[in-house]
Amino acid sequence: MDKDIEIIRGEARRIKRIVQYFNKVKHGQWISFFESGLIQEIGNYNEGIEFGIWKEWYRSGQLKEECHYREGRKIPLNFWDEQGNKLLENGTGHTIEKFGTKEYDVYKHFYQNGEFKSKEKIEGVSFGKFKPNTPHSRNS
Repeated sequence: MDKDIEIIRGEARRIKRIVQYFNKVKHGQWISFFESGLIQEIGNYNEGIEFGIWKEWYRSGQLKEECHYREGRKIPLNFWDEQGNKLLENGTGHTIEKFGTKEYDVYKHFYQNGEFKSKEKIEGVSFGKFKPNTPHSRNS
């Protein structure tokens, strides 16, 4: 049995992430940190798959999200905006997620009892529906 703890350091040798392994597979607690040293995310792996309760924070230290992983599937439980307002409770409500390298694209994801229902783009650039570049579509 081969147990390891990997400590990954970032700038100024600050701890960026701590990961536990068992037989070279993620197994046990996972913790990631912001550059400030505050915790960014904490959760657990079981034989390489996320499981149990995971928590994520904003850079300010405000709790962002609590979710539950079951069989590798993320089930959102609670979500707060950066001001601490609860937007999702017990899997019902919405989250706000930022995507892209500069996080310019912002979406609301709507859930009911932990099940994803729909999404709405609230910021960013929309380019419309994708149309394949075929001889027929160029002339339409």
